[in-house]
Amino acid sequence: MIKRRHFLQFAASTLASLGLSPLRLQRQGICYGQALAQPSQRKQALLVGVNQYNQRLRSLKGCVTDVDLQRELLIHRFGFNPADILCLKDQDATRENILDAFEDHLIDACGADDLAVFHFSGHGRRIADPSPVQVAGDEHDPLNSTLIPYHDLDDEDDIPDIMGRTLFLLTSHLRTDNITLVLDSCYAEGGIRGNVRIRSGGNRPSRQPSQTELDYQEALREQLGLSPEKLQDLRDVSIAKGIALAAARRNQKAADVTFGAAESGEPFHAGAFTYFLTQYLWHEAEPVQRVIANVSRNLADDTFSQDPTACVAPFECNPDNPAETQVPTYFVDPVEPDQRPPAEGVILSVNEKRGAVWFGGSDRHSLATYGTGATFMAIAPDGTLLQDGIIVRSRQGLQAEVILSEDLPAGTLLQEASRVIPTEYKLRVGLDPSVMAELDAIQTTFGAIRRLELVPYQSDETLYADEVHYILSRLTADYMQLFQSPEGPGLPADNPPEPDSLVIFSQGLDEIIPGSWAAAGERVEEASDRLSTKFNALVAARLVKLLINAHSSRLDMRAEMRVGGVRSQLAQFFTVRGSRGTQQETTGSLLEVPVGRSLQFVVTHQEPEPIYVLVFIVDRTGDIFPVFPRQFLGITAADTLVAPNQSKLIPDPVDDPPLNVTETGFGEVLIIASRSPLTQAMRALSRDRTATTPVVDALMGDLSGVNLEVRSGGVREFRIQAAEMAAMAIPFRVVE
Repeated sequence: MIKRRHFLQFAASTLASLGLSPLRLQRQGICYGQALAQPSQRKQALLVGVNQYNQRLRSLKGCVTDVDLQRELLIHRFGFNPADILCLKDQDATRENILDAFEDHLIDACGADDLAVFHFSGHGRRIADPSPVQVAGDEHDPLNSTLIPYHDLDDEDDIPDIMGRTLFLLTSHLRTDNITLVLDSCYAEGGIRGNVRIRSGGNRPSRQPSQTELDYQEALREQLGLSPEKLQDLRDVSIAKGIALAAARRNQKAADVTFGAAESGEPFHAGAFTYFLTQYLWHEAEPVQRVIANVSRNLADDTFSQDPTACVAPFECNPDNPAETQVPTYFVDPVEPDQRPPAEGVILSVNEKRGAVWFGGSDRHSLATYGTGATFMAIAPDGTLLQDGIIVRSRQGLQAEVILSEDLPAGTLLQEASRVIPTEYKLRVGLDPSVMAELDAIQTTFGAIRRLELVPYQSDETLYADEVHYILSRLTADYMQLFQSPEGPGLPADNPPEPDSLVIFSQGLDEIIPGSWAAAGERVEEASDRLSTKFNALVAARLVKLLINAHSSRLDMRAEMRVGGVRSQLAQFFTVRGSRGTQQETTGSLLEVPVGRSLQFVVTHQEPEPIYVLVFIVDRTGDIFPVFPRQFLGITAADTLVAPNQSKLIPDPVDDPPLNVTETGFGEVLIIASRSPLTQAMRALSRDRTATTPVVDALMGDLSGVNLEVRSGGVREFRIQAAEMAAMAIPFRVVE
């Protein structure tokens, strides 16, 4: 069982604060904003992001973005004063500056009831610990997790890491118990995997802490009046105050990811954990364990094999058996963010009816639809409409320029009114170096597939310039070793691929897409039919994700997933923004369904008129199977209606056969609800039986009011209104 010290060993005890050295910071690294009204409970945050490292530690790309993600979230969702948020980025995030800022900005500034947040994004590693944490019944582990600050030293061995023991002592000096540590780094081996950078300097058991670090720890300990034995006892028990959120377990990677492609706005880079964490919190103010469960589910949904973990004092930090607590995220009273509307974005500044917008509340799939022409509504703090018809003029990554009818104040929240899905949106498949010798054959064989873009490998430093969704590769000896290593994802148990097979990887090499391989040494031309079918399915599955709008939909829908013969169930509720009084409840953990069990879904709504509903199951291979209706011959749109305030059981226990799961793997249930009949999609499904790209196009035509039979070839985009449809996805995993 994974014990507390395998989590992070970053902890705190409830002890008095003592004054420490003065803050010494370069001014350009400080994100001070204009002062707001000071709340009675002070909220202080220190946010650190390091992209730039020396040659022996590969530089990262998303850590500075993580700081911006956290800053805007804390201000606009959790009520932090911009003047109380201190940001250290790259060259300003030296060890000395980080420690001085922790002392002055958190320890000296926070009283007994105040809130403190410390966020670090950058490389981490594990080094020798002279006084390692000891837990009864656990194997001996002599290493301590560290954070690697910015440095300009040529020799990596001269870098004084910030150890977990140091953070323990620093947080012990805080007068407040309300401290949250958010750590987006890891200690598994680093480097680049696929199109993902790993935030790790690896395990370095031979590396000793710097004398500077040990002397600093000794000074902190003496100021606390703790004997070495007492300090050891405290560290062996648990963290004594606060919350620690970690991006991954110690043997997992923390992904630094490229999001977005150039055609849908300049791509941006961020930590997968920080992005999913902050994006979710723009919509849901829930207890920390539930937040982590939802973030974990979203990471799994996007094939990132990292399990974020929350440690809450005074419980043992055990990722396999987390404490059942209701501690609010960042210790902010849930009533406070609940009084602010959830949002996709916020206006940062306005100049002559042009607004600069931050889209930190947008998930990665919806963000691709927030290009030129997408529209938003400005919402007052009480949820009332301030301005409609706000149009996106352009977007670069998470930032956009919008056109306003009248100027609005900075800090105004924006909610989606309509999204735009361009017909030229493409699935991007990176070509691994192992297949570049076959580039001509690959382009000839797969280049004509509609909505598929092949992205050649560029260099060891930048494999692909933009986001790629999958990677076509040979299963090389190095990849075999990676997948078969103790910390690797493992090869499929049934009919595993052989060395030199053609395979499709997820973007971070976390998974081999099921059914993507055949015989070892297979030529590209021989794989044409199999991989063309696979790519077409993955294109359709990717397009479907652009419809998911569970957070922004204005329809009042609820969906529940049940497992036959098992008490546990996954239920996901989402409430329209137009009726904020309805109770919201979401269970975030990923449901594990035993093979051979049956699935049943319950769909209800509270709209005044009947709603048209389609339900699909999507698997990792990209196949999309209709669940409701089960067949499309001889049926009409009326057969898909769900009446108001009535539950629709799917499949119907009287008229339909049970929906049994027969194979292990990851899947999603996709529920589409619309005010308008989905007639084009139904006709397409009656021909294809599965949701191919033409079926998804037909569905988008229905949802946008475009008759594809009349406007065939003339459609450039599908505009879909948040008030007219809802699409939600419930992921699950089938296990033995």
